[in-house]
Amino acid sequence: MEINYQKQFGIDPKSIGARYREHGIVESIDSEEACAGAEIGDLIVRTRDNGIDYIDTDALALPNYRGTSTDSFDCTYRYYYFSPLPAVSNVALRDVEGQEAPVITWTDENGVTQVRHGRKVAG
Repeated sequence: MEINYQKQFGIDPKSIGARYREHGIVESIDSEEACAGAEIGDLIVRTRDNGIDYIDTDALALPNYRGTSTDSFDCTYRYYYFSPLPAVSNVALRDVEGQEAPVITWTDENGVTQVRHGRKVAG
């Protein structure tokens, strides 16, 4: 089954780093994953960004960014890790004319409260 990375992680893995190489899902934790705080099920993006010389600051600013590490064998490779986005329930929200749309809050895997604001419906 093919993974929809945009839907599951909110990003296109090929847009990470200056020199993208490959991506996948973390299936086990080794020294690189442990160093970055990655967990099983996270997205891992492998880049050839000359290791310690370059870090994609746009990737670090993403809300589900978990960490980064360099390859222990070849430090010209950098790994970026991203947690999955929180699951969205199948509850349908209906706009009611003249009322505020709901504010949705949840706590992500890092214990950070996330907030998504609705919009006022014209009345």
